[in-house]
Amino acid sequence: MGSGMKAYIAGSAPTALRSWQLALPVRQDDRAPFLGYTVSAHVAVLLVGHSWGGAVITEAGNHAQVKGIVYVAAGAPDSGQSFGDWWKDYTPAPAAAEIKPYGEGYVALTPEGVRKHFVQDIPAEEADIVYATQGPLAARCFSDKVSVAAWRSKRSWYIVAAQDETIPPAVERDSANRMGAETLVLQSSHVPMLSQPEAVAEFIASAAATVAG
Repeated sequence: MGSGMKAYIAGSAPTALRSWQLALPVRQDDRAPFLGYTVSAHVAVLLVGHSWGGAVITEAGNHAQVKGIVYVAAGAPDSGQSFGDWWKDYTPAPAAAEIKPYGEGYVALTPEGVRKHFVQDIPAEEADIVYATQGPLAARCFSDKVSVAAWRSKRSWYIVAAQDETIPPAVERDSANRMGAETLVLQSSHVPMLSQPEAVAEFIASAAATVAG
């Protein structure tokens, strides 16, 4: 990317440490530092979010320096909605039953949840690494509400993971349509950046070129 454009990425808890070159915090309490990080760049910003990270960029994307937002199989709540509100009217995906308490106030995916329903289209040894390196997610992340949805005023892109067993593909498709996003549908699990990294990278690079141009 050119010197006048930077992309910042908010990842989901299970993949934040290994899926992206730059992984940013995923808890609601970290949205303010996230915003500060983008502001300090002093350039046009493209935000990219995966899974619950979509809620982060939906809020953080309201900053004036943010020129576009990219959702990768990610939550896209509307104004006044939480992540839980966003998908509550859809049949839960199989991984939902594998989200279990992890200490006080946190949740995490079980080994079966990760291997069978989160990263089912990558090699087993890689799936085991994703499970071993996942970070717990604050349970309140499902109920914290977005104040103003940035996708209502910012240009948006969306990668739909058609074989997603963590977030229902139907809510991904409907969200992409609702926001009028430029959309790419990949036959992937919830982690297309691991199973089809070239396609994801090309899509993000194209979005960056568009907003920088």
